[in-house]
Amino acid sequence: MDKAYKDNLRTRIFEFLTTRAVYHILFWLAVLLILTILEGTQRGFVFTLSNELINICFYGLIVYFNLFYLIPNYLTQKRFLTYGVLLVLAAVIITPLKMFVFYVKFSGMPQAQQDIIDNQYAYFLTTFFIAGTSTIFKIVTDWARQLKDKQELETKTMQTELRFLKSQINPHFLFNTLNNLYALTLKKSEQAPEI
Repeated sequence: MDKAYKDNLRTRIFEFLTTRAVYHILFWLAVLLILTILEGTQRGFVFTLSNELINICFYGLIVYFNLFYLIPNYLTQKRFLTYGVLLVLAAVIITPLKMFVFYVKFSGMPQAQQDIIDNQYAYFLTTFFIAGTSTIFKIVTDWARQLKDKQELETKTMQTELRFLKSQINPHFLFNTLNNLYALTLKKSEQAPEI
């Protein structure tokens, strides 16, 4: 009973950890950790972590807008120009919002506020790059999924054909035919080549 309970618990934990939502949460936590480490903690760990958390929120906003709205409604419909324009427009809208949040957060730091104003173009490019990367990732994962589905379908088709062929071959009939052929060849009958 104890082993069955542990196996059931392991199975439930594995199923939970392999859900799409958990993958996304773990991905964003990893990005948050990487960005925090890369930024450094010169002004304090909590300050840097809160800055990167703001970045992650806005990156997540544009990524999920791209994945759940732009790609299905425009890119998969082969409306490439509209998709590109809307992706740029989304970055143009989200970037000032993020800059405004940082500007307010740095209200007691005039130099940091000036850096935000001076680096608007870099903020835009970073936001657009993140959105573009999510598009590439989505295209690659969809391609890999389609390839996997195609291979599984081919495997199932081959297995079905093999089962069909096996069902067509009656071993008794084949054995009797070969036995008759053998007997005719021993007698050197002229019917052997026909059989």
